[in-house]
Amino acid sequence: MKQFDRAGEWLVVLPDHVASVVLAEKLEPAPQRVDHPSGRPWLIGSWESADFRIGEAGATKIATLGFSSAGPQRLAQIAARTRRVTDLDSLGGKLPGCFHLLATVDGVTHAYGTLSGLRKLVYGRAGEVTVAATRADVLAALTCAGIDEERLLLRLLVAEAVLHSVNTPVWRGVHLVNEDSSITLHPTGRPTVTRRWNPPLDRLPRKPAAQRLRQALGDAVQARVGSGLKLTCDLSGGLDSTSLSFLLARSYDQPLTTLTQGAAAPGDDDPMWADLAAEKLPGIRRLMLTFADLPTHYADVLDAAKVPGTDEEPFPGIEDRPIYRRIAALLGTEGSQAHLTGEGGDEVVQGGSAGVFDLFRTQPRVALAYLRGYRALYHWRAR
Repeated sequence: MKQFDRAGEWLVVLPDHVASVVLAEKLEPAPQRVDHPSGRPWLIGSWESADFRIGEAGATKIATLGFSSAGPQRLAQIAARTRRVTDLDSLGGKLPGCFHLLATVDGVTHAYGTLSGLRKLVYGRAGEVTVAATRADVLAALTCAGIDEERLLLRLLVAEAVLHSVNTPVWRGVHLVNEDSSITLHPTGRPTVTRRWNPPLDRLPRKPAAQRLRQALGDAVQARVGSGLKLTCDLSGGLDSTSLSFLLARSYDQPLTTLTQGAAAPGDDDPMWADLAAEKLPGIRRLMLTFADLPTHYADVLDAAKVPGTDEEPFPGIEDRPIYRRIAALLGTEGSQAHLTGEGGDEVVQGGSAGVFDLFRTQPRVALAYLRGYRALYHWRAR
């Protein structure tokens, strides 16, 4: 097996097959291991104990890795009524949080990540069987896979906005399980990848849809609170992080620390809105970073000593990496164990402005309402 830097969280999912015994030996030494009910290795890797929960009933075990609202007792109840691994495909949408779902049911292994892609899964052939993993470099080391130069070049060249369409691992023979899919590893060693989620139909009126979004955000925040970790939160002044700050302050039983960054552009009024929001959040402790407090973009790109050696593939936000590191160091000194941000909020609740003018042809009143919103957001001139 090739050597790799095992810093950070990693997990390999093995099928209930005799070949998994040999594969587990190749992955040693590993801090954690969980076996199938048969006694053969199932999960092996390194993870924080607070992030891992497992429940079992008979020949079924179900585990989550990450933030999950379900504890061992709830997972055991789910395991008791699970008859087929496909019964679990809808479970991710019913349990708030951000986690990998891992299961073994009568010798059949099942796993998937998150729809956001934040917790992903990859798979590949290792000898007689197919295995899955949470990190591509770990799987590449196990399968002795090499770098695919064409994939690597594409990842380096393609803009982040269209990165999703080429989001394949840069290792030969290592394949990505799509965010809307799950992987099943049969006892024979054969894999099956199936789609587990489809976008819902756009039939809900705006008000009940907004109520559901509020409930989903509240449940997601509560899943983080239930982890027992010390939490901090962005308060940037944007709609996304501001909403999370209010939800977290409402359910958090400790003094809340928030982080506000100064504006990079003179016309950016987000800090003003952050100040107004903070007035409605009594008792919070605010960390303030001015633009001058942060390193510049690409500040570490030529300094090999500062570039982390644990990235499994090119980091899409490489220009902001020194800024992320500075912020993480600051929050670490504050004792933060998990930090909530509004990343992805705009993508969830905003559409693109490009179609507004086309909408005038069919629904002019709706188009005008959207146009007013985008004009305020982007400071468009009236003309």
